[in-house]
Amino acid sequence: MSVKLVPFEKTVVFDTETTGLSPSQGHRIIEIGAVMLQGTEIVDMFNTLIDAGVRIDPRAQAVHGITGKM
Repeated sequence: MSVKLVPFEKTVVFDTETTGLSPSQGHRIIEIGAVMLQGTEIVDMFNTLIDAGVRIDPRAQAVHGITGKM
């Protein structure tokens, strides 16, 4: 998918990380991040870790590097 960015237009891009890929198996969101762009320039950023109260699947941890201690 291609996105055309218009100069001076503000766009917010979100990203999440999870404890795994299957909500039906109890996997949950553990990080939310957002970047605000004005045209192609980053003007603001936000991210936070979330204690989902569940174990992080080692395969997911290998992808995003988030540990239970974090």
